[in-house]
Amino acid sequence: MSISLGIKQDFKDLRNSLRGRKGHYTIFRIGQAYKYQSAIFFAAESANETVCKYPLSARLASYKETRSLFPSRYFA
Repeated sequence: MSISLGIKQDFKDLRNSLRGRKGHYTIFRIGQAYKYQSAIFFAAESANETVCKYPLSARLASYKETRSLFPSRYFA
């Protein structure tokens, strides 16, 4: 898959997250995938602030400590 198709799909996922059709972990994944492309990163961060109650910075800190996107209780 080419990069341009990946970006198109990620923008679709970002729009669907804002509409409530995708979860906030999709926004987190997009923000982490494009952290060096500032426009996409800040769009994902802005979407995260409107959708999720758990801030992106706290989720990123948790991810750096545990290397897990999801709490372990969901897999127990």
